[in-house]
Amino acid sequence: MSQKPETLFRKRVRKILLPYEQSGQIVTLSQQQVALCGYPDLVFSVGGKFWAWELKKDAKSPATKLQLHMLEKINKSGAYAAVVHPDNFEVELTLLLKQIGEKND
Repeated sequence: MSQKPETLFRKRVRKILLPYEQSGQIVTLSQQQVALCGYPDLVFSVGGKFWAWELKKDAKSPATKLQLHMLEKINKSGAYAAVVHPDNFEVELTLLLKQIGEKND
């Protein structure tokens, strides 16, 4: 049985973040297998800063109003939250690596 595009993207993101988790540079706080309405798919801490990503299969798959509301609340609290999909993943990864103190070469 083939996996959904969003599941494949989620696995790709997790694979890329795994070395940073293993080295302690990222602490994953939550990784949703079954979505709770409105909550981001991936929640983690980087250098003491809270991050939340809502993962989407592509740029055409919009976040729901509830998801956008939650991301806005997270951003207003001083944390970082974003909708992440394959088209903007490199940009988001670059921001993350800057927070970690590395460059995405």
